[in-house]
Amino acid sequence: MDDFDLAAALLREQLKLFRTRGHQQCHSLSNGETYMLFLLEQAGGTMQPGSISEAMHVTTACVAAALRSMERKQLIIREISSLDRRYIDVAITTQGRERLACAKLKAQADLQRVLSRLEEEEARQYVTLVTRLAQVWDEDEESW
Repeated sequence: MDDFDLAAALLREQLKLFRTRGHQQCHSLSNGETYMLFLLEQAGGTMQPGSISEAMHVTTACVAAALRSMERKQLIIREISSLDRRYIDVAITTQGRERLACAKLKAQADLQRVLSRLEEEEARQYVTLVTRLAQVWDEDEESW
């Protein structure tokens, strides 16, 4: 099996593994909404739409549409930047934090259930490999 076939197999299996429905059980969050809330939380609660677009590798129009929907759901607020009035800041709301916390707990419980079916050493190896893949991905992404 060459690298391309390995990548296809990995993608196929990851899609099975990460089809968690935790975010859907937490007040109907989409994958994109969950990820945007996660990004906002990681950034200290506030980001600009362009930075969200960059981090997600999607167009600013796509982000703008998602932000409108999330604002209607009171997950985020958009306000003029206090540093530069030409920019808009996106901030996660208390409700957004609560829904994200719910989605993260559900995802963690799902992963715990799956990992508990592995031998302890297998689970540790899996976490080590995923951590290494994330490091390689981050290094590779810097060169994009």
